[in-house]
Amino acid sequence: MALKPIIKSRFLPIRSSCWLKSQLLNRHEITSTDLPLTQENIPYWITLNRWCEENLSSSAYNQIHHAWRNKRNHAKRKAVLYLLSPEGMSLLQAVYIHEDKHQLDTEMLILKAGIDMVGINVVERMLNRLAVNNLHLDSSLQGV
Repeated sequence: MALKPIIKSRFLPIRSSCWLKSQLLNRHEITSTDLPLTQENIPYWITLNRWCEENLSSSAYNQIHHAWRNKRNHAKRKAVLYLLSPEGMSLLQAVYIHEDKHQLDTEMLILKAGIDMVGINVVERMLNRLAVNNLHLDSSLQGV
């Protein structure tokens, strides 16, 4: 059974059915009885996105996607701030130089979530900057 295309609009689908459902119920005054039922073998976020495309006005649909972009950007900023914090940088450095094999699982999950949120390209730039800074630090300490 082939699925019909998820997106007809210029927006990427919102992959959080909980967030999307709460937006529809709380901000757009849609009742829970108006929302679609789950469909067999189709994730609910796909069903909700399709329903929004078909049933919401374009301005309401744009508002929801604008709020989603703001939420994602806020989460990315938060992840970058964590990765740039002393704790995040020391964790990145430990992973980068593979010295500390005994990091807590929760710290590694936080790091993985931060890397996933920010994107590997940003993290690679941060690691390169960290390596360059360590090189400058090491060379400045040689004369001491």
